[in-house]
Amino acid sequence: MADLPSGRITIPDGVVRRSFGDDKVLLNLATGHYHGLNATGGYMVGLLEHTGDAEETARRTANELGVAYERARADLADLLAALEQRGLIQVD
Repeated sequence: MADLPSGRITIPDGVVRRSFGDDKVLLNLATGHYHGLNATGGYMVGLLEHTGDAEETARRTANELGVAYERARADLADLLAALEQRGLIQVD
């Protein structure tokens, strides 16, 4: 399981977001790297854009979606690791 980043998380300029029903895609226009998000992943990214904080996003996801905090945290950590690897988020 990946750890949550501890810095402020943002989506860099040059990364676009598109919705297709409940699914979303993040695409880095400079590199062509992308990541598809299901409804839950899209929800987490939306919260993250608002909070900028991984721990707060995990807590709110657990509370608002009615899932165990440990599950929300683990899923978010895995998602953020994949997004960071593709240059779709920036951790400051």
